[in-house]
Amino acid sequence: MSLDRIKKFIPTLTSKLHKGSLGRICIIGGCKDYTGAPYFSGMSALRCGSDLVHIVTTESASIPIKCYSPDLMVHSYLPELEGKKNLLVKGVLPENVSELLNKMNCLCIGPGLGRSRISQEFLCSIIKHARSVKLPICIDADGLWAVKNNLGCIQGYRNAILTPNHPEFVRLYKNAFACDPNMENLEQSVQKLSNKLGNVTILKKGRIDFISNGVISLKGQIQASNRRVSGQGDILSGCAAVLLSWALKSIQQENKETINNLNKDELENSKLNGLISDLIPLAALGASAITRRANFLAHKKIGRSIITSDILSYVGKSFDELFTNKF
Repeated sequence: MSLDRIKKFIPTLTSKLHKGSLGRICIIGGCKDYTGAPYFSGMSALRCGSDLVHIVTTESASIPIKCYSPDLMVHSYLPELEGKKNLLVKGVLPENVSELLNKMNCLCIGPGLGRSRISQEFLCSIIKHARSVKLPICIDADGLWAVKNNLGCIQGYRNAILTPNHPEFVRLYKNAFACDPNMENLEQSVQKLSNKLGNVTILKKGRIDFISNGVISLKGQIQASNRRVSGQGDILSGCAAVLLSWALKSIQQENKETINNLNKDELENSKLNGLISDLIPLAALGASAITRRANFLAHKKIGRSIITSDILSYVGKSFDELFTNKF
């Protein structure tokens, strides 16, 4: 079973761990109008098991997010939606932003970001920087809007997971192929888009979550409820960032000697690169399973009046049931 393979790259809790050992995740998003999305993404990353979560957001969103929870470290580094000042100089990120990103194990880009031109340009520069330092990224929501308008920014970067819902997937597909996806065979359409993007892993959310890196295709079918609330995708993106960071850390540790003996070109073309790619769809599958199970447990307890906060409260229990105990 694929979930059993996921258990193998989940870190074991031991007394030798220190703060940061289980991951430093950075959520990039939020704006004056949308402060809940980065909060839910960040808190789900913590509930999933990350040690530290930073949120990079706008000044207008930073105080509300800080008030939601003291567990999140919030930095007001993003440009405002209505702001006229572009913080980029020749497309290069400000030093405080790049220094923070370089300390992270994974980025989750897009929750509540907004679609202003300045915000989208800033996001593309963040993706470019992440690629330059081999930093894994999960892209959701308004981050996908930026990718849609510039498919080249993500082209061929395998250390990434895109998590589109149905409308977002259709927009990505239409920009890539100038036609609509085959609705009768969404699994094939997801695989085709992944191939077009150079084997970037895609998790297409829906009644069934279709996952593919163009070579490996998986289905997220853990039972969920029929109640789909706004913000559930933010929970999934936070979980995906954590599992993605663990998957890549695991394979790097197991192949540390091999990695050290290969130059950049050899590493890109080695079987190791393919092996890393194989683990990323499993990380996406794990995030799908946690989110769907948390939705199911919340609905079972509360009923159709569940909200995103209810689902968030079951992320930890969902994780334990799936990867620690049987259910």
